[in-house]
Amino acid sequence: ITGDLLDNETAAIQLADELVSCQLPDGDSDIKSIVKEVQIHKHTKSCLKYNGVCRYGFPKLPSPKTLIAKPLELTHPDMEEKDKTERKNKASKILRDAKKLLESKEFDENMEMDDFYKAIGTNENDYLEEALTMSERGRVLVLKRGLKERMVNNYNDEMILAWNANMDIQLVVDPYAVISYIA
Repeated sequence: ITGDLLDNETAAIQLADELVSCQLPDGDSDIKSIVKEVQIHKHTKSCLKYNGVCRYGFPKLPSPKTLIAKPLELTHPDMEEKDKTERKNKASKILRDAKKLLESKEFDENMEMDDFYKAIGTNENDYLEEALTMSERGRVLVLKRGLKERMVNNYNDEMILAWNANMDIQLVVDPYAVISYIA
């Protein structure tokens, strides 16, 4: 890959899919046992210290594919403010309802994605295209993640075998985010 990842979204997504995972591997394998042991987030007093909301963002929102979420201002710069506000409110409601369901004690992680969409009062297109692809600021990588993987931290298949401890591997798609993190 040459040039800036921001210039080639398809290449960035392909690279992310090759390097980063949050999947629970099928069958019995060393990776699956390590992931189940060290990569599953369990809420603690420390992670919930801000109004009972996980400061690490768990549970993570499921996604049928890896994508890059962007602010509406980048994807629709000419959209009227009224329309932007309306779309942002719709997206916020969908994502808020999704988080609420994912955090529910009655949540059935074996449900199909279509049932998940129905449970939060939406459909795949609105969830994926209207809500999940929109970020509040900056570009954000959203990994392909099933409902069962809502509490799995990001990892790399090869590195997890060598490290055998918790990791949070991320492909940075927004240079400003790196500068903010370092500073």
